[in-house]
Amino acid sequence: MSKALFLEDVLKAAGLRVETVPGWQDRGRPTDGGLLDVRALICHHTAGAPGSDRGSLDIVTNGRPGLTGPLAQLFLTRGGVWIVVAAGKSNSNGVVDHVDHSNAHTINTEAEAAGTGSPADWPSVQYQAYAKGLAAIALHLKLPVSKVLGHKEIAVPHGRKTDPSFDMATFRSVVARYMDQLTTVDRGTPRPPAHAVAFKLKRVLKIDDPFMRGADVAEVQKALQKAGFVPQGSRRADGSWDGVFGRGMDAAVRNYQRAKRLTVDGDVGKQTARSLGGELIG
Repeated sequence: MSKALFLEDVLKAAGLRVETVPGWQDRGRPTDGGLLDVRALICHHTAGAPGSDRGSLDIVTNGRPGLTGPLAQLFLTRGGVWIVVAAGKSNSNGVVDHVDHSNAHTINTEAEAAGTGSPADWPSVQYQAYAKGLAAIALHLKLPVSKVLGHKEIAVPHGRKTDPSFDMATFRSVVARYMDQLTTVDRGTPRPPAHAVAFKLKRVLKIDDPFMRGADVAEVQKALQKAGFVPQGSRRADGSWDGVFGRGMDAAVRNYQRAKRLTVDGDVGKQTARSLGGELIG
């Protein structure tokens, strides 16, 4: 994929209001290659003027001093209108936690919002359109709902970004509901399950002697990072997770369990795996 030329049609097919910026089919970041296979859908807000419906659209389309546009492929007005800005790669994410979340592998949406965190920031018509639009795109790309992520979840260092200013776990549950509804409407096309788990474990993970190691540990490290509980000392030099359940991992699991009011034992068993979006099948 070098261009996401499906965006307008997919959003319209979901019954959403859609506009386009002239030339969107040929617009994209002019350097560093094009848009490759899409692995995630990233949510942003514009931090624009309070109450503005689409005041940030020109900046999202054309960029600003020091940052070349387009800043996203999609723009969402406060009135719930989707505007297709670009089909090519956008200049959206900056430094991220994984290559899957880089500009080359993501579709990005900038929603007009002040970013104050106030409920008034997100009119219901905009919030619901946001969820339904991403549900339609996820289904088209055969992505599970776990691949709908906030900029604040992928940006590093953690805390560098705060967008979007709503709770992503709650938002993903709304996206999943729309995925279920849209799948029911369109029975002719095979669809991925809306509630696909992020990882599956065949064993309870915990600190041990010697340390547990494996791809399953790395998956949980990734899930902890997305939840905002980064396992310290668990990164390799290339930025990938090391798959070692060491002391930093144990501390991250316990902090997560404490924050979520789970049993604080440091074990990634059935309860903790489910809370992180995974499943213990062993």
